[in-house]
Amino acid sequence: MFRTIYKSLLSLCSAFLLFCSTNNEHDVPLRKCKGGDYNEEIEFCHFGSVYEKCNGMKYHPAIQKCENNILFTKCGDNYYNNEIYFCYINDNIAYTMCNGKTYDPTTEGCDNDVITPKCGNDFYGL
Repeated sequence: MFRTIYKSLLSLCSAFLLFCSTNNEHDVPLRKCKGGDYNEEIEFCHFGSVYEKCNGMKYHPAIQKCENNILFTKCGDNYYNNEIYFCYINDNIAYTMCNGKTYDPTTEGCDNDVITPKCGNDFYGL
């Protein structure tokens, strides 16, 4: 009986070690992703593929990409920096945010970091 328990514990221990990688700091548990392993501290699994996190965050690889730890989102056929631009979905054009805020470019514009109503192509102060 002791031998059976020992074998079970040995198998469990061996199985656990398959899901761990050793680095200099600590053991990192690995997760499965469609037959492969990934480190969830720096990577994530999205529909069976492994991607590196962007500045520590997950993203949607079909419409976003990460370059130099900056997240870019697709707008039409181009990508834009989410921290500076926003995508107006009706015309698939990326517009510069106005003091960090989005606006409706068909009825508003940005003048000196203030969202301002517009009539045609003219801006009107508030």
